Amino acid sequence: MSPSELARRRPAEITRPMLAWFLYVLSHLDTEELDKRVLDCGAGGRTPPLAHFAERGYECHGIDMSGGQVLRAAEYAEERGYALNIRVGDMRELPYPDASFSYVYELESMCHLTKADTKQALSEMHRVLRPGGYLFAHFMSMEFWPLTGREEAPGEFSETEGGRAVVHSYFEDDEVQAMLSGMKTIWKQKRLTYYPYRVGDLTLEEWRRWFVPGSTRYTRSEWDAMYRERGRYCYAAWEVIARKVRPDL
Repeated sequence: MSPSELARRRPAEITRPMLAWFLYVLSHLDTEELDKRVLDCGAGGRTPPLAHFAERGYECHGIDMSGGQVLRAAEYAEERGYALNIRVGDMRELPYPDASFSYVYELESMCHLTKADTKQALSEMHRVLRPGGYLFAHFMSMEFWPLTGREEAPGEFSETEGGRAVVHSYFEDDEVQAMLSGMKTIWKQKRLTYYPYRVGDLTLEEWRRWFVPGSTRYTRSEWDAMYRERGRYCYAAWEVIARKVRPDL
């Protein structure tokens, strides 16, 4: 089954291309020794990704730091009869025993952690994975443009979203593999997505509205100068599928 075919076999209101790809890759790997038990780190929200796993017969579990997001996911699951088992939790201290899951999935949640906390979260994911189990993880790339926010440490940017302070971490290429201690990379890609439709027709005044004084690495004049380069506007990220190394191999 192709990735596009697999993507069509989804709850209609949820579109998760990278999740569809993860499931597609798993369908071509030797997973006979693994049970279908999955953990999603950052699992909450109105359209929880775990629904994809549930409809394929997986035993689902998830954690999310936001109680509100957990409630939204619970409402979705109840309406559709899914058992998603999403609870409030912190991926830096997962509330599960060692070797509890055959699969761990994370997409666009670790990016809100510092790099030290990202390393801790990945250590926890490794701990709860069974030997031979598979991880899908996502890392924002330093090729993201523009890198907004104030750089507090290399690759770590603080800014305000929705009235609250957040951090976004971005990684150089060589940092990604270093984060995956005890894991063997099965597949990885750096994905660069450009948005000419979003920025191409912006006027200079509209571009200036995106500038937040005091909350960015750029000065106002630098931001104005970047208007001429707005075609570079790019979402850049690494996605990795890795397997927990088995001690007998």
